[in-house]
Amino acid sequence: MTEVNVNADLHIHSALSPCAHEEMGPQKILQRAYEMGLNLIGIADHNSVLNLKSFVEAADTFKPGSIRIVPGIEIQCEEEVHILCLFETVSLAEDFYKYIENYLTDIKNKKSIFGEQLVLDSKGSIIGIEERLLLSSVRLNVERVAARVHEFEGLVIAAHIDRPAYSLLSLLGFIPKNLRLNALEVSARVNPQVYIERIDVAGYPVISSSDAHLLSDIGRAYISYKGELDFYSLKKALLNNKFRIMKGGD
Repeated sequence: MTEVNVNADLHIHSALSPCAHEEMGPQKILQRAYEMGLNLIGIADHNSVLNLKSFVEAADTFKPGSIRIVPGIEIQCEEEVHILCLFETVSLAEDFYKYIENYLTDIKNKKSIFGEQLVLDSKGSIIGIEERLLLSSVRLNVERVAARVHEFEGLVIAAHIDRPAYSLLSLLGFIPKNLRLNALEVSARVNPQVYIERIDVAGYPVISSSDAHLLSDIGRAYISYKGELDFYSLKKALLNNKFRIMKGGD
């Protein structure tokens, strides 16, 4: 493959996540990402991988070669910490999920409070509804989740560490020494450099991504690096801390 400028927004939710808008289907997300100059996007719904195949299928036919999907899942651990887990292939993400599924809390979704959890095909048509509430904690701590992701050669990123809820720092107050993280994520609303200076993140790359729940959120923040449009180059960029944090419109 040829090296290109990779613009990667690694944290985007589809309509499967109860907090995401129903407009967040494959075709619309791909179109918005393309308009924002992104060519690598991570699809990571809460505690589920049910829409990943549809997104990969959609990307294969949407302006072929223009955008690649990084299959992911955002796990809410038993401490209520959110961990962004990214994988090279849908199959690896699904295999990881088979393990996670055994530890999901069996609580029914209240649509009037949390919204629908839509399973979509590659065109964005509804093909199912997830009835189990995805906004709940799995019965696994952060260390066990991270260790399992690494068994599937995935990437482990502590999500939105600047937020007052559902973040590693707000809930634990520190980064456990035995927690194998590939990066820390800060929200699009935060100036990463200012935030880095406030906490001890020595040794951890800090990324920013949109955590998009609406189409208009996509590309608000992303990372940019030189490499091939594949998972290996993404891993290499994070390992070597060879990327820049960009804001939408930069």
